[in-house]
Amino acid sequence: MPEEDDALLACIVEVCDDLLEVAGTTEARRDGENIVVTLSDYRLLPGCRAVRAASPKCCTMVGCPVCSMFAALGKNVPATIEHVAVDEKRGVLRVILRSAGPAPRGAGPGNSR
Repeated sequence: MPEEDDALLACIVEVCDDLLEVAGTTEARRDGENIVVTLSDYRLLPGCRAVRAASPKCCTMVGCPVCSMFAALGKNVPATIEHVAVDEKRGVLRVILRSAGPAPRGAGPGNSR
């Protein structure tokens, strides 16, 4: 994954728009310590609606696969999903992520610690 902020933000846009095609357009930007991802014309809105109907806390406690993917991307630093907002009329999903700080020593992909 990219180490630089600009490359990471571009990677998020590319994954959402070109690779997975989950949104018509994606914007990823840095806002202080947070990364804000906005997906317009979000194509998985019915699934999002079903998860939120079960419990709105699911979005920040566990996160669906799409929102969890954002938290897993970038810089080998864990991230938390701070806030998720859905505008169903406009078809927009907005996710705010915050770095959780450095990963524990020895933690990372393929390590069960």
